[in-house]
Amino acid sequence: MTPTALLSDLVACPSVNPRHATQFAPPHGEAAMVALLDKLLRSWGATTAIHDVHPGRPNLLATFPGKNPNRAILLDAHTDTVAVAI
Repeated sequence: MTPTALLSDLVACPSVNPRHATQFAPPHGEAAMVALLDKLLRSWGATTAIHDVHPGRPNLLATFPGKNPNRAILLDAHTDTVAVAI
């Protein structure tokens, strides 16, 4: 997948935080973004786990194997976005 295609998929994915999604029809929330990222990261060799924090509001944990099992790097990001008035 090219960087342009990846960015296009990420931008097109519905991910508006439900608290800010009143002007949008479903789907909204993190579920679609987590599903997209889960599929992508697994294709890159990650082991993934999805945990529902609230119904329809999952978190994704992805791990990649490294050379030293006693060391890790953590990258953290939000999977929801804030609505923009149109």
